[in-house]
Amino acid sequence: CHALEDDTRKIGPSLYDVGKRLTKGEIYESIMAPDKVIAKGDPPYAGGTMTKSLDTNNFYKQMTPADYQALVDWLATKKGGE
Repeated sequence: CHALEDDTRKIGPSLYDVGKRLTKGEIYESIMAPDKVIAKGDPPYAGGTMTKSLDTNNFYKQMTPADYQALVDWLATKKGGE
């Protein structure tokens, strides 16, 4: 759903440089409330898609606090080829 190795647009915005664009706190918030702030895109990204996907896959029920920390830390390293 999200590109990791380049800035290609998919169903969701690329995470290639998410660590450059967002703080760790913003990354965490984006995981916990993924439809609170929708990234700009053309055409616009559909609201509600991420929450529905995560809920359907029981993402939040499977994650531990350590999992969240590891995911945020890893995403924060994504600086877009720096």
